[in-house]
Amino acid sequence: MLMTATHAVLAGIPSQDSGIAAGLQNTARQLGGALGIAVLVTVAHIGAGGQTNEIGITAASQLAGYHAAFLACGVISGLSALASLFLQRNKD
Repeated sequence: MLMTATHAVLAGIPSQDSGIAAGLQNTARQLGGALGIAVLVTVAHIGAGGQTNEIGITAASQLAGYHAAFLACGVISGLSALASLFLQRNKD
């Protein structure tokens, strides 16, 4: 997946700008991963009802949190797939 994304980024870039483009792509990937994990953990915590105590979390609450996080992943993936259908490609 990473090689495909890197190839897609570098395909339309002049060779003198390829280092900058690759760096920006890597930065965006790292930032997206960090923010994505932070958002999904927050969604899971809210989905669990914020029910944590000194002992831990109940299995039912943990399952509800996982369910909310996976549902959020599905919605984000579906919206991303839908958005990709409307991206225009340059026909050079």
